[in-house]
Amino acid sequence: MEKGDTVALYLLNCPQYVIAYFAALKLGAKVTPISPVYTSKEVKHQLEDSEAETVICQDILYSNVEKTGVSLARVILTSISEYLPPLKKWFGKSAMAKAYGGMHVPTLKRSGKRGFSPSRT
Repeated sequence: MEKGDTVALYLLNCPQYVIAYFAALKLGAKVTPISPVYTSKEVKHQLEDSEAETVICQDILYSNVEKTGVSLARVILTSISEYLPPLKKWFGKSAMAKAYGGMHVPTLKRSGKRGFSPSRT
């Protein structure tokens, strides 16, 4: 990432938002926040309109980014549980496993000169 690049923050209200925001500013990047309630169509419009090359995204919101079809240089995923105390993290993981047991999370593979695309492995 270079000075002047645009970073999209597609995060819930969490510590990662504050960390990513100030890190992007420290690197000289422009920040475009994306509301977590946006649909994939609205996310696509914001990514294209802002010319974002990087998106920092909550793992539970990634499906909306994937549905946009926008080619991005970098996709950084984070989880709300990363900053929870160990006991709450354990309870959260067991509850999420029950709720999303059959869900497939795609891995990203390099696609062409620049960008990533989901891999269906």
